Amino acid sequence: NVYVGSEATESKKLLVVSFFANYCKPCKKELPFLNKLYEKYKDKGLLILAVNTDSDKEEINKVIEFINENKLSFPVLKDSYNLIAQRYQIELFPSMFLIDSTGKIVDVTIGYDSNEEKLENKITEFLK
Repeated sequence: NVYVGSEATESKKLLVVSFFANYCKPCKKELPFLNKLYEKYKDKGLLILAVNTDSDKEEINKVIEFINENKLSFPVLKDSYNLIAQRYQIELFPSMFLIDSTGKIVDVTIGYDSNEEKLENKITEFLK
């Protein structure tokens, strides 16, 4: 089961991890859509984590502004030293991983896929 932070008491059916950087314009389209999915499916077992790889203080401040402006309600992790990004071998942004309840990576999307319906369908398959 996937256990994370303050939600560690609850088992999650699917964890979505999305890596992003402030300069990445497509990321700024993807994250608000992920937030809509999170709001819609969090009670059905969906957990979303965004991982920001910016290290520059000014960029990090812009990320915080973006989070607040878009009212992102899922956790956003700071990976300033790219430790998590290196582990997942991130080379392009956004990069999204779907991880099932056993901890297995079941889907990877490198780059921005504007087909929101396709992503929602993938996610709902794991929440049944």
